[in-house]
Amino acid sequence: MLKLTYRSKLAIHLKYIIYISLLFFQTWAVAQDVWMTPNLGQWDDRISFSVDINQGKLYIEKTALTYYLSNAMAHAHEDGTDHTTAEKLRVHAIQQSFIGANSNAKITSKDSSKHYANYFIGNDQAKWKSKIHSVSNVKLSEFYPNIDLIYSTKNGALSYNFEINNGGDPSKIQFKIDGADKFY
Repeated sequence: MLKLTYRSKLAIHLKYIIYISLLFFQTWAVAQDVWMTPNLGQWDDRISFSVDINQGKLYIEKTALTYYLSNAMAHAHEDGTDHTTAEKLRVHAIQQSFIGANSNAKITSKDSSKHYANYFIGNDQAKWKSKIHSVSNVKLSEFYPNIDLIYSTKNGALSYNFEINNGGDPSKIQFKIDGADKFY
């Protein structure tokens, strides 16, 4: 059995943090405005918020972040582009799961967008939703005991931070990554 020291655990976590930071950087490098769109019943129940990122989506879930990456929008769209040849669609998902997090954390959002989106997906009218405003700040209260998780957007970037309240133990904040074998 491999036993990790605090220093080796820290090094592994730093690799994960750097990798996840690069994925968050994607939102800053490409988008001018980053918004979190709430799930009001138009998507799968696991999704709390959706964020458009370059080459895919970031889904904010109750205790995880799932990066759904695709080359679907990478092909040329110029006039005269030959679309008769089938292109290979590539997709990949990477999930950052917060270990031991409270799946019943109270979710609050603020700073609503002026724009809105409409979702008329499929034949089930119960999933048709209109005038859904995105937000720039989301707080999950008591994500860990006496620790809140805050997602926010500023200057075209998405970030998350932990607010540690009195009695909160930062060592409780742990996560695992699925879908990525190597980190560079």
